[in-house]
Amino acid sequence: MRKRGPPMDIKNTHTVTINGLYRDELDQRLYDLIDELKNKFGIEGRLTVIIREDNPPYKPNLFGGVSPRSIDKFHIVYDNELTITRGIFRKINIKDHPDELKTLIAHEFSHICNKDQFISFILQIVWFGSSIFIFSFVSIYLKNIVLTILISLIYFVLVGRFFYSWRRGIENRCDSDSVKMTENPDATMRALKKMDIFSSEIKNIIQLRDKPLFFLKKAYYFILGNTHPSISERIKNVESIGKIKRN
Repeated sequence: MRKRGPPMDIKNTHTVTINGLYRDELDQRLYDLIDELKNKFGIEGRLTVIIREDNPPYKPNLFGGVSPRSIDKFHIVYDNELTITRGIFRKINIKDHPDELKTLIAHEFSHICNKDQFISFILQIVWFGSSIFIFSFVSIYLKNIVLTILISLIYFVLVGRFFYSWRRGIENRCDSDSVKMTENPDATMRALKKMDIFSSEIKNIIQLRDKPLFFLKKAYYFILGNTHPSISERIKNVESIGKIKRN
């Protein structure tokens, strides 16, 4: 019988702090996997890993981000945080497919290293703030509410499409970083396909349960574009990176 490692709810280390775990999730392999990737990516300081219930519509997901904590001698100190919903463990068993879970976590670590969540938040503030400014500026000079709304909407959509295009590029970069760090493009593609199947099932549930909201979101993303590339596009990106590494 394999000797069980120490619990992962370790608060007195500067490596990984994992909170909110159920007893059956206290697996040393999860701790080791996260710790290995943390060191590979060179993430400094404490990394807090939060494992929680899935949010409606119960889609398994992972989120990696940073938040500014303090400023030390003109240097911003960030808190690193990785959130994993329990649905991930229902779709990908760490005992049977640790390589697949590893690629998904590596994707999120790329977000953390590049502070994508924080940068995205700042850009969204600029996007919405500048849209309000454009509306105010144009309304003063044109004094025509119809033209003001039209010009403001055009600006909002154009900048929004640029922002969402940047977001899609970020996701492809994170997939590429995941493949480079794990050296396992096949596991990355398997994990993406599993997530895509479950996402399709969830979309059908949402469409039946909440039609108005579902179609409003569809219209919004149709105009501005999606935040993530399609799974087929992401898999092609992973395949190309895998071919380069094999050569």
